[in-house]
Amino acid sequence: TVDWSSVKGRRVYHNSAALIREDGSIPVYHKRQLVPLGEFNPFARQLPISEELNLGHYTRGMEETTFQLNEASFASIICFESVFPAIVNGLNRRGAQFLVIVVNDGWFGTSAEPYQHEAIARLRAIENRYPVVRSANTGISAVIDRRGLEVKSMGIGETGVITASIVPMKEHTFYRNHGNWIVKWSLLATVVMAGMGWRRARA
Repeated sequence: TVDWSSVKGRRVYHNSAALIREDGSIPVYHKRQLVPLGEFNPFARQLPISEELNLGHYTRGMEETTFQLNEASFASIICFESVFPAIVNGLNRRGAQFLVIVVNDGWFGTSAEPYQHEAIARLRAIENRYPVVRSANTGISAVIDRRGLEVKSMGIGETGVITASIVPMKEHTFYRNHGNWIVKWSLLATVVMAGMGWRRARA
C-alpha cells in the first residue's frame, strides 16, 4: 500500500506494508530498499532534467519494524528487499520469528524471474531457519518452511487462498547472530592469500 509521512514539514510517500488489527490500530512498515528508476530517481540531484521522466518518487523508510500477532513477532518486507539478506537479518535481531514477503512480480509475466524471486525467499528461510509467507499479486505465492521447502503454493496466474500452519522460530541461528561475518573474513583471507601469491611470483 502507499502511505505518507512528514519529513522536515514536507509530505513524502512510501511503499508500505500494514497490519490491520482487531482493535483498529494499523502498524506500518515502510520499504527501505527502493528499486532504482522504478521507485526513486537516483539521478535527481546530479541530473534534474531526469525528473521529467517520472522515475518514481517514493521515500525510503528508516525503521526496522516488526509486528506482533498473538504470541509471535514477525517482520514484513516488500518485493525487491528479499534479495538482501542483511535487511532480513536486521529484522530478525529485532525479534522476528517468521517473515512475510509482499511481492509484485506482475512486471515479469511468465518469465524466469518469478521463479528466481521465489527461490530467493527460500534462501531467506534456510538462512534464518524460520517460516516465510510469500504473497505475490500474480504468483508465485507460497508458504515455505524453515528448511526452504514449500508447504503450499499457488503458481503464476492462479487465484485463490492458501491456508497453512507455521511454527514461529524459537532458536537463533548462527547467521542470525553473526550475519555475513564468515563471508567478510573469507573475502579478506582471499585477498591476503592472493597478495602473498603475487609477491612470491615476483620474487
